[in-house]
Amino acid sequence: METNCCKENIFSKMDDYTCHKVFRFVKRLNPRKPMKWIKKTYFPAYDDGKHRSKWILNGSKEGNKLIKMVCTPIKRHFYDTN
Repeated sequence: METNCCKENIFSKMDDYTCHKVFRFVKRLNPRKPMKWIKKTYFPAYDDGKHRSKWILNGSKEGNKLIKMVCTPIKRHFYDTN
């Protein structure tokens, strides 16, 4: 049975990988824009009451956000085999 720490380590590594790929893609879309403009446009500050982050990708439509995996709660399911 995996522990919560294991989940956080795996999800954190996946978040780092995803963030790296997304940032490279956004930089490729806007090669002449400065880093400050990219950060302000695509990654504004995010706070939903439970989680706060400076690096959550916002979509063009309201409510479209690429939330980090670390913010996903674990739900354990136990089945009775009797």
